[in-house]
Amino acid sequence: MKTKLIILLFLIGMSSYAQNIVYVCLSPVDLGTGLRIDHIQGKTGSYASVSFGEYKWNANYIEDHVKVSLGFLNASDKIFISYGLCLHDYGRTNVPELKKIVTFPLSLELGCATHFNHVSIAVRVDPIKMESSLDFGFRF
Repeated sequence: MKTKLIILLFLIGMSSYAQNIVYVCLSPVDLGTGLRIDHIQGKTGSYASVSFGEYKWNANYIEDHVKVSLGFLNASDKIFISYGLCLHDYGRTNVPELKKIVTFPLSLELGCATHFNHVSIAVRVDPIKMESSLDFGFRF
């Protein structure tokens, strides 16, 4: 719980600094939800996101998956390309054996985004863990 509160406070602080695009994130792999904030200056920028979810399949589960992503953006007029690092934290699990790469706390993230007037849509993919995020945002 303390970790979630610290992450939330970090993102609130980032939102007061970066007022460009605020997204709601949906992660279909772990049924997670979260927030993403983009700050763009000229042709470059940065982003921060946090999401919370749980893996559930059959009788197995991984609880309290927290994913924090920090990265950079390359922007053009309508398209953004993003790349960053992800930090994962996993709670309780009843899965007997998982590959080390699945529970490793660091991974990479690649993505792209576009916007139409004030609405933005982004897709991010973690090629190592095979996770994805769909982001729907509003441009300020």
